[in-house]
Amino acid sequence: MRILLINPSQRMVYGIHMLPASPPLGLLQIGAVLEKMGQDVRLVDVDIEGINREKLRSIINDFHPDLVGITSVTATFNQALEVAQEIKNLRDIPIVLGGIHAIVDSAGAIAHPNIDFLIKGEGEITICELVKVLEAGSSNFEDINSLWFKKDSTIYHNEDRELIQDLDSIPYPAFHLLKSLNPYL
Repeated sequence: MRILLINPSQRMVYGIHMLPASPPLGLLQIGAVLEKMGQDVRLVDVDIEGINREKLRSIINDFHPDLVGITSVTATFNQALEVAQEIKNLRDIPIVLGGIHAIVDSAGAIAHPNIDFLIKGEGEITICELVKVLEAGSSNFEDINSLWFKKDSTIYHNEDRELIQDLDSIPYPAFHLLKSLNPYL
């Protein structure tokens, strides 16, 4: 499965180019677990790579993702929705939202028509279980803890997943998915 992970723009929120304090570690961690299970993963950091709508469309058309994951803090949520809308305008690709905003406003975030799935909390195990169900061509999402999803326009949410106790079980973040670490230094 081809999976595109996106860190939406902060610059569009604050109006000036602000260097991020660090690389998108959550996405890099998700990328690492997805690669470990054999998925083809690409990561886009909108501000660092200077991605505009035209470039985003080009990435979607060239990479042909089967799933798109977008992270969001509350300040970038509207940007995440714009990215989701742009993707849905091109193709009906399933979109999963994660990050802090998915935790603090799960019900509000999943209610948006362009968000198909939402992962509340740590996503490393949840995303892998979701990908397995999607790869199987199934829509049996009811057994995936921490997943919010829609079926027939109805929103469902599953039991929250326990925190990962053995952090050593998670692979090192996939820093190689970044074009360069230099902009974050």
